[in-house]
Amino acid sequence: MGRMLRIITFGWLSLVAPLHKIHATTCGSGITVFIKSQSNVDDFIGTYCDEFSGNIMIEDDNDGIDDITDLDPLNPVQSIGGDLIILNNNQLVNLNGLSMLTSIGGDLIIYQNLNLTGISGLNALGNVNGDLRIDLHPLLNGISGFSSLYSVSTFHLADLPLLSSLAAFSGLKFINGSLEIAFCSGLTNLTGLESLISLTGLIYLSTNSGLTSLNGLGELTTIGGFTLFDNDALLEVNALTNIHSIPGDIRITGCDLLADLSGLGGITMVGGDIQISANPRLTDLSGLASVANLGGAILLSFNAGLSAIAAFSNLSVVTGELLLNSNPMLASIEEFGNLTSIGDNLTILNNNLLNNLDGLSQVHAVGGNLNVTENDLLGDCCALYELLKYMHVSGSVTISNNTSGCLSEADLFTTCNLLPVTLLSFEVELRSGQIEVKWTTAAEHQNDYFQIEHSSDGLEFNNVGIVQGAGDSDALNHYTFFQSNILPGIHYYRLKQVDVDGQFSYSPIRTVQYDNPQDFILYPNPSGDLINILTPYLAGSNQVLEVFSLLGEQLAVLPVKSGVTKINVSSWPAGIYQMRFWNNNSIQRILPFVKQL
Repeated sequence: MGRMLRIITFGWLSLVAPLHKIHATTCGSGITVFIKSQSNVDDFIGTYCDEFSGNIMIEDDNDGIDDITDLDPLNPVQSIGGDLIILNNNQLVNLNGLSMLTSIGGDLIIYQNLNLTGISGLNALGNVNGDLRIDLHPLLNGISGFSSLYSVSTFHLADLPLLSSLAAFSGLKFINGSLEIAFCSGLTNLTGLESLISLTGLIYLSTNSGLTSLNGLGELTTIGGFTLFDNDALLEVNALTNIHSIPGDIRITGCDLLADLSGLGGITMVGGDIQISANPRLTDLSGLASVANLGGAILLSFNAGLSAIAAFSNLSVVTGELLLNSNPMLASIEEFGNLTSIGDNLTILNNNLLNNLDGLSQVHAVGGNLNVTENDLLGDCCALYELLKYMHVSGSVTISNNTSGCLSEADLFTTCNLLPVTLLSFEVELRSGQIEVKWTTAAEHQNDYFQIEHSSDGLEFNNVGIVQGAGDSDALNHYTFFQSNILPGIHYYRLKQVDVDGQFSYSPIRTVQYDNPQDFILYPNPSGDLINILTPYLAGSNQVLEVFSLLGEQLAVLPVKSGVTKINVSSWPAGIYQMRFWNNNSIQRILPFVKQL
């Protein structure tokens, strides 16, 4: 005989439940209960069970009758398997009827209950598996009901202008998503979150006009990224001093009083973009000086007081765009002096005091468009001469409305062609087991010598030879240099041309690959999880792989064997690594490797 069913109706509310389960401890499987009036609250099936496994939505029907004012009939409910949503109940002033609730399997959303003045009825709630969202409560001046809460997914508070403290969340330890606080003008700091030790997502703080510091976040050591947007009173970010690696973005925009980024001094790797814009009190970016590995763009715009970058000297590659737009006090970009390539657009626009681009003299490739316009004092663009001469810009080139010497691409070439040496060609090629480096000049003036520099990874160059220059000459001069005893792999070369007065400039970088039948192969490269290393047979048994960071720090020593060795790199931070293969205490091969997010 089939199971008997009993139909239970509370006004408009109908539930279907097995007869023998009506008085059991668990109910509501697979259903959503909509409570739209006080009578629905009074008749709620929670009277008969303490574990409700479905969803509950409490929303007044706004018909002027039976407005929801009292949630006490829900008191027996100790757990909700799905979501609990409380919204648009304009007569509700507290949530005291939920005092027995200990866990929520889905989201807890408390939204636009316009007369809610306090939240004190959730003091037993320990875990919210989904999001915690409290929004749009103009009269909410106190939250004291979350003292047992220790874990949520996203933590979201917004449009709570009277809220002045987060002390109610003093037990919160884990946020498995983002921390989002917006339009909470009464908050001056984040004190109350001192127990927070894990945050996997982003910190997003927007339009909190009273927020002066991030105090309360000091125990965090890892975050996914952060955005600080229009927090007008924010003075510093010192609470983030324990953060060293950020896989996402750093975005700081519209913080009118922020003058100091020293709290970011521990950050060495940023996997996404660095965007600093519209912060009028910020004079330099020295707080970001430790960043050596960047996976995205640098976007600096509309910072009225930014007079010096004072950071980024450790960067050799910007994977995304480099944008300098409308920083009227910026006079120098020399901190970019080690930058060799830009993966996307290079835009320098409307920086009124910038008079030269010397910090870009090492850049040998731009992956997008190049735009240098509207910089009133910029007359020295010769740092771009080699880049443009050898057409190492993938997109369009626009140079206009600067000052004499940088009025156009043609003006730049006319001005900068007066350099001490005019390099007509520069090539490297493999010849009989040696690498031949050869170059030709069309004119030389006070040229002392050329220094030939070599690199195995394209980042760190060493002097491998010197060839005397012609001094003063208007004739064609041909030069050749050979390097022997080379290892298999890609080899990078550049020329350092030195004048008699000691000033110098660099040529573009050239590469050549030397393959050996017994070669080392690393694939896939880049990779985010697993890499394969094909190692040739080598006599000896002491074959190891050393892993180094871009700063030369040894990160790992791993044994390898002839054939294919698989290495899981999923836990490595995103960035560029150098792999060094050794056999019997002799280095056999050096390969670069890129770890993706």
